[in-house]
Amino acid sequence: MQTDSRPSQLGPGSGASSSAADASSARVVNRTASHETPRVIRWDDLAEGNRTVRIELNELQYQLRLTKAGKLILTK
Repeated sequence: MQTDSRPSQLGPGSGASSSAADASSARVVNRTASHETPRVIRWDDLAEGNRTVRIELNELQYQLRLTKAGKLILTK
């Protein structure tokens, strides 16, 4: 096994510590390790007979529209 002889990017005066890097890596691992099952909503239940639905996220509105071909289009 070879070792890397280059100096570490994290050192005194670098503004970062190895514990901060470790914590950041742990957050990424935790996020990717989550196996949350997505919620399933049937179009008929969501649209209630309409062909379009308005969705609000962070004070922005989006329109989700069902086309005649049975495809969904999301627009801002």
